[in-house]
Amino acid sequence: MRAPTWQSFGGDHRLMRHALNVWPPFAASGIRVERIGADFRTARVALHHR
Repeated sequence: MRAPTWQSFGGDHRLMRHALNVWPPFAASGIRVERIGADFRTARVALHHR
């Protein structure tokens, strides 16, 4: 039996990107998710120095 995935719940890659950008550990660290692939296999992130 496989664990359920974000896609099986009807999740969208754009919604996931926005959710990760406001997630407190990422937001406090200056990490920004710029792009997530539609198949959730790739992601482009940026880390800004503060």
